[in-house]
Amino acid sequence: MYFWNFGFYGEDSWRVRKNLVATFGLRLEHLAPWQDAYNLGAAVLDPATIADPVSSTNPLPGFTWHALNPSVPDSGTGSRALFYEPRIGVAWDIRGNGVLVLRGGYGAYRMHDSVVDVTNAFANSGGLREPNLFGFGGLTLGGVDSLHFPITNGPLTTSAFGLYRGDDKEPVTNNYSVSLAQQLPKNSVLQITYAGNNSNSLMNNGSTQAVVLNNLNALSVNALYEAPPRALPPGICANPTCTPYEVQNLTATQIQQYWRPYPEYQSITVPCHNTYANYNAMQVVWQKQSGHLNYSFNYTWSKALGILGSAANFNWTGAIDPFNIRSNYGPMNFDHTHIFNATYSYTVGKYVHDGVLGGFVNNWLFSGITSIQSGGDMQTGISASPNFNLNGFITPSG
Repeated sequence: MYFWNFGFYGEDSWRVRKNLVATFGLRLEHLAPWQDAYNLGAAVLDPATIADPVSSTNPLPGFTWHALNPSVPDSGTGSRALFYEPRIGVAWDIRGNGVLVLRGGYGAYRMHDSVVDVTNAFANSGGLREPNLFGFGGLTLGGVDSLHFPITNGPLTTSAFGLYRGDDKEPVTNNYSVSLAQQLPKNSVLQITYAGNNSNSLMNNGSTQAVVLNNLNALSVNALYEAPPRALPPGICANPTCTPYEVQNLTATQIQQYWRPYPEYQSITVPCHNTYANYNAMQVVWQKQSGHLNYSFNYTWSKALGILGSAANFNWTGAIDPFNIRSNYGPMNFDHTHIFNATYSYTVGKYVHDGVLGGFVNNWLFSGITSIQSGGDMQTGISASPNFNLNGFITPSG
C-alpha cells in the first residue's frame, strides 16, 4: 500500500506602515489516497447487493472494489485535485517603540489519513475473512466453509470492512491566535494570548473500543425489547411480532442477528470523516531573559473538546452513543483545565579574579523548574470508559 503527495506554496510579507507588518501565504496540496500495488482496490460499501448470493463476481455481498468494478477507483474513495490552506499573520507595534505589540494570525493545515484507517478495507478485497464461531456450537475446521446462518446466503462473517465511495476528505486543523505583549521594568515582558484551533473531517475509526462510531450494523437502543425488523422463519416464534425473549431454539448470538439492520453480518465497519475537535485557551507568560536573574512563568486556562470514541482525536475512549455523533462530544483525555509552569535561574557572576580560586567561586548557576496542572476528566482522562467500566447483567432465575 502506498500514496503520493505533492504540494506547493507562495508567501509574502508586506510592511503596511512603519509599525505594521502583514504576512500571508497559500499552500496547495494534492493528498492522494491510499492505493495498493496489486490494483485490487479498497472495498467500498454497496448496500444494494448485501442480500445477493455469494459468487465470483460478488464475493463479499454489500461491498465492491476496483478489481470487480473498474468504475470504483483503486483507493475506493477517489481524491481531490487540490486542498487549499491559507495562512495570514499581523504584527502591530502600537506605540512604534517596541514596548506594546499586538500579534495575530490564522492558518489551515491538512494531514493525511493513517494507514490503519484503510488497512481492513484493502484486506477485505484481498480475501481476508473473519468468521466468528462463538455461540454457534461445536464446529470442525473442515466445516467452517459450510457454515451458513439460517437467513444468509453465505458464510456468516463476523466483521466486514469498507469505505464510503466518494469520501475524499482529509483531516484539517485551523489554528488561530491573538496576543498582546507589553514590556515591563527590569527588561521583562508580559504577554497575554488567546490561542485556539478546530479540527474537522477527522476519521471516526475508533475500532479499539467495544462501542464504536463506525459500525453500521450495531443493534439500536432497545432493539432487543421490540418486535423483529423483518419476518422470521417459521417455528422460531409463536407470533410474527415476538420479542427476543419469546424466540425458541436459538442461541443468544443467533437471536441478535435477526434484529440487526443487516443480518448477513455481525459488524460492518465503514469509517468516514465526520468527527471533530477543538481547543481554546488563555495563555499568560511573564519572562525575563537578561541579566543575572532569568525567569519564565506561564499559566494556561484551556479546554480541549472533541468526539469520544474517535481514534483520530487520539483520546482512545469509548463512545457514549454510537447512533448520534453529537452525543459523544465532550472533554478529551488530554484535557487539563489549569496548567502552570515556572523556570528560573540565577548566575552569581564573576567576583574573584584569581584563576584557581575563581574557578570554584565564579559563575555558579542556580536553576529550578516547577510544574503544576489539574487532573484529567474523570470519564476520559482517568477511565477509558464513559460509564467508569460499570456493567449490568440480566440473567434468568428460578
